[in-house]
Amino acid sequence: MYRPSAVTLARVLVDLPVLLPQVIVFSIIMYFMTGLYVTAGRFFIYMLFVYITTICITALYRAFAALSPTIDDAVRFSGIALNLLVIYTGYGSLSSPYVS
Repeated sequence: MYRPSAVTLARVLVDLPVLLPQVIVFSIIMYFMTGLYVTAGRFFIYMLFVYITTICITALYRAFAALSPTIDDAVRFSGIALNLLVIYTGYGSLSSPYVS
């Protein structure tokens, strides 16, 4: 009924305000629980990065869903992609000099 590009754009535009409260709650809890510097500027930069990362991961999952023939394939690709992201972005390696 509607063009696929219009549906995609509408979903992204709806996601922007829907993800914001989730990111705010997550950022408040995680930022202060991890003991990072308590300054407003650093907190809002942290929250901005979490928000942008959440939007990018949501877009990645949507791309997998659009490109996969079945939901099972999409879930498989998403799981593998998330594991690869965790490993290669540094969350999976503890050999950093900043980790005590």
